[in-house]
Amino acid sequence: MSYDEEDRLDFNVWYSVIYLGMVAEEKRKHAVLKKRIKRLGMYQILFEKMSAVEAATFSTGKKVAELCPLCSERGF
Repeated sequence: MSYDEEDRLDFNVWYSVIYLGMVAEEKRKHAVLKKRIKRLGMYQILFEKMSAVEAATFSTGKKVAELCPLCSERGF
């Protein structure tokens, strides 16, 4: 499968945005789950067909003890 130049550029930009978001989360001082919380959001969007808004707000107010098993169940 090949993509035209514009699609490749869009993909590269969005991949970079996602990657940098994960790096930023990893660098947060008190973030226990680090980039696993970002992975959970991406997993929910890509595999569980959750909307971006739902995935972005899913973890709000949840404790690490509740989120960690959800990450582990999904293999990360």
